[in-house]
Amino acid sequence: SIKKSFVNKKFGDGYISLSIIYVVFCISNFAAPGVVSILGHKTTMLISAATYLLYILSYLSPTPGFIYTTSALNGIGAAFLWTAQGDFLHHQSGTEKLMSRNTGIFWSIMQCSFLCGNIYIIFEWKGKKYVDSEMRTQIFTILAILAATGSGLFLALKSKICGLEKRFQAEKFEDSKIKDFLNSLKNSFKLLLTKKMLLFAPLIIFNGYFLAFYTTVYPTIVGNSKNLPDASSAVGFCGLLTGIGGIVGGAIFVFGSK
Repeated sequence: SIKKSFVNKKFGDGYISLSIIYVVFCISNFAAPGVVSILGHKTTMLISAATYLLYILSYLSPTPGFIYTTSALNGIGAAFLWTAQGDFLHHQSGTEKLMSRNTGIFWSIMQCSFLCGNIYIIFEWKGKKYVDSEMRTQIFTILAILAATGSGLFLALKSKICGLEKRFQAEKFEDSKIKDFLNSLKNSFKLLLTKKMLLFAPLIIFNGYFLAFYTTVYPTIVGNSKNLPDASSAVGFCGLLTGIGGIVGGAIFVFGSK
């Protein structure tokens, strides 16, 4: 009985929110290496994680302005976080084999986040026709607490609070921070035009469409289905199976990295 236009005007459109995240994410990736080189791994990850927490908190009292602003900030944070995590993981892995193993372990652990939240949804949303304000507040309060705890764990990493580890300082240019950042930005665009990256591009583009489908379009379709007896609960079931698939995929990298 509630019109979609009214919901979008009062609370914001989820598809627009996620579009903002990934457009900003895409653009910010070019600047991410330079930011990491200036702030260091730990500081970058801590600040970036805070943008995820802020985005989650916006759903406790959603308005279009609040949601879309935190979406843009989350897009910036996502680019910096993934770059810092990848670089940090690389520095902790002495060989290519260890890098494959550690990436697989990292990915499998991350995919475990699909299990807990979706198991909660399967049981808690069972029999519900739609997600009301109370249900929304409960799930995002839990997610906010978990996100804050996870963000704090970055402080336990063996890395300096600001700046890269001493043993990696030799890799940096002996120029000013600003010049170093500009060089990093230029190198990011150069990398985009290399043969290996151009060959890799179709797979990355496909992955973008795939990610958009299984994390946004598909769960929304399932949750709004009139043919499923427990559509809201089924959203959690879809997410649970997605997580299991991700864990299995990560395990393949760990045990079959060749």
